[in-house]
Amino acid sequence: MKDSHERQQLEEALKDEPVGSPKIQALAEYCMLKEVEYRLDHRPADIEEFELLEMQIKKVIIECAIEQRKFSKDAYAYSEAFANAGVTLAPYFEKYNGNPGQVLLDDLREINRGKSRK
Repeated sequence: MKDSHERQQLEEALKDEPVGSPKIQALAEYCMLKEVEYRLDHRPADIEEFELLEMQIKKVIIECAIEQRKFSKDAYAYSEAFANAGVTLAPYFEKYNGNPGQVLLDDLREINRGKSRK
């Protein structure tokens, strides 16, 4: 939501970032990791084994992508942004009770897309 307080704070935090910057990538991957961790922590007791396995595999894939970033040319910027992602994204996590999920990812995508048009 473009008019929300958390969206405005995110836009401010990313105002000087270029399209697809390490910071934008770090925030997106942090959000994806936290979302799957939330789903694993709050899964129903009667979850099907296949669905649980699928979530566990998704978590491993995201963790591997994060580890791979540590060897990229922008490793320092990515690592710094990832380490501070909890603070940067706190308004979203507070508003959505620890799971901003798709709302946050959509906002990041829109902000990034808007930068490509400039």
